[in-house]
Amino acid sequence: MDKRNGRWLATGAVFLVTAILLATVAATPPLSAQTTSVSWQRELSSSLRLASSSRKWVLVDVYTDWCGWCKRMDRDTFANPQIVQVLNKSFVCVKADAEDGASGQAVANRYNVNSFPCILVLEPSGKLRGKIKGFRPPEAFYAALAETLKQ
Repeated sequence: MDKRNGRWLATGAVFLVTAILLATVAATPPLSAQTTSVSWQRELSSSLRLASSSRKWVLVDVYTDWCGWCKRMDRDTFANPQIVQVLNKSFVCVKADAEDGASGQAVANRYNVNSFPCILVLEPSGKLRGKIKGFRPPEAFYAALAETLKQ
């Protein structure tokens, strides 16, 4: 494939991902009909299978109990109605405690997470698509998520 065709393919992929995310937000039902919180899972392996069968991405929130920015991410970003809508519609979401001594710690080790909060965006195969490090308010989180999916 020559450079010109590669650029057209990349441009088309960016357009498609942006259109899907924008359509998700535009199709947001009235607040009374919305789910008010993100539907979090706890196990990555079962979440990957669910994502594969439902044709969704996987979003993993790697956190610790002592992390103030992680708590703020839950309170400000993951409670935002538009973020809730996008995440529940397009992702299987997983909470992974990096210091639980079990599956959450295994996820943090597998994806080399060493700062918190760290949001992992995975393909249903488990392949890392991107990381969003640190606290992000809703608008910045949405922009970072869209950018991660463009790549």
